[in-house]
Amino acid sequence: MKSILGLLLFGLSLEAQVVPTSYNALPTCRLLDTRTTGQQITPTATTLAVAASNCHIPPNATTYSLLLSIITPANLVLTIMPVTPLAVDPKNISFSSGGNGAASVAVLSGPIGNLMFSSTVNTNLTVDINGYYAPLDAVTVSLQASAIYLQTQMAAMAAQLATLAQTGGGAGGAGPQGPIGPSGQPGASGQPGASGSPGPAGQPGASGVAGPMGPTGPAGNAVSSGNGNVPAPTPGVPGYLRTDGTNVMWSNIISGPSGAIDCVSSPGQCDLVTGVVPFKRSSNIMDGVNVFSQLQTTIYTVGNLPTCNSSFETQMEGVSDALLPIPYLPVVGGGGQHIPVYCNGTAWVAH
Repeated sequence: MKSILGLLLFGLSLEAQVVPTSYNALPTCRLLDTRTTGQQITPTATTLAVAASNCHIPPNATTYSLLLSIITPANLVLTIMPVTPLAVDPKNISFSSGGNGAASVAVLSGPIGNLMFSSTVNTNLTVDINGYYAPLDAVTVSLQASAIYLQTQMAAMAAQLATLAQTGGGAGGAGPQGPIGPSGQPGASGQPGASGSPGPAGQPGASGVAGPMGPTGPAGNAVSSGNGNVPAPTPGVPGYLRTDGTNVMWSNIISGPSGAIDCVSSPGQCDLVTGVVPFKRSSNIMDGVNVFSQLQTTIYTVGNLPTCNSSFETQMEGVSDALLPIPYLPVVGGGGQHIPVYCNGTAWVAH
């Protein structure tokens, strides 16, 4: 009876002196990931409300078991402490750019269950909790104290029995097994996973501007103006006659009687290309009706046409920039229409 009363009194005395805690393991639960919040850890303290999180942590937890991971290891010092009026139990953890970016730490919870994080260098951080320490209730404390007392008494009895055995007494039986100790600290988090595969290629860019026009090809054969037959043509090969007002250039032209150019008997083999439409005179081969398989004039812009006056009347040319042309009215440039124009003696008009 005295022994039982002694055990109870001993347990009560221990309960009055200390408030034991026990470790409670949790499935790993994410408290913070600055990559999703968009707010890195900086030299200015960031507050994390642990007790108010969704990780099922009781309000009487006294210490948190945390797993920390620096997303990109760098040379920095990370400081963690509970939110209290005074700096209590700060934890300073050093990381290096070539070292491990993970660490585990036990931090006091503080009076309201909030923690402060700061870093010497701006960094992204993940914080997970995998357990906490909380006070035991009074009955559990008393039972644990009684168990400790029993273990002490059993050890003393075992020593006494050992002494008796040496003096002739029999050995006593083995005492009961002691309680299981608390779990060790959790291991460090693994390294972050590999980056995903790159996305598809973008759309091709717009085409570049067109290059400059190539050089003009070589001119054909040239002869001076005058009378005479041109060389015999090659059958089936188109020819041409070109004049710039001073020289005549030709190739494969059929000639008729007296050296006249024959553009009738072989249609498609006689082209006449001039700087201006031929002006009929009584003394040249352009008198009468002339038939050509192709009659081509020079193409101008309206602003670059030759001056239209009485000596140039009845001439025809082509333009490439007519703007809303109206037949028989003066042509206006600045547009994009290609049309023939006619000199009426005073102005070039749409034809």
